[in-house]
Amino acid sequence: MAVARMIAAMNDAPYTAQELTEESGLSMQTVRNYLKALYKAKAIHIADWTEDNKGVRSTRAFMIGNNVDAKKPQRITAKEACAKYRAKMKQIKLMQQMTGQYI
Repeated sequence: MAVARMIAAMNDAPYTAQELTEESGLSMQTVRNYLKALYKAKAIHIADWTEDNKGVRSTRAFMIGNNVDAKKPQRITAKEACAKYRAKMKQIKLMQQMTGQYI
């Protein structure tokens, strides 16, 4: 039944392995094994690349169908990563000042 929920979910929208784990209740390794088998059988394709917890678009999102895989985005340079981090920290500091929370 959990596999049916997983497949039904991928019919509607792209899902990452983590999202499918939460949706189906299966373990991460089981979901990855199913995704690997379905991908190899050309039953699913990579519909999108989503951001991981570091903000890098490196997580595959799968969807039912034998369409062409979405291209993997190019890696960002160290300079771009630092600039993104500095902007994020600046935003956090601004929010802390606005709310009166100082660290």
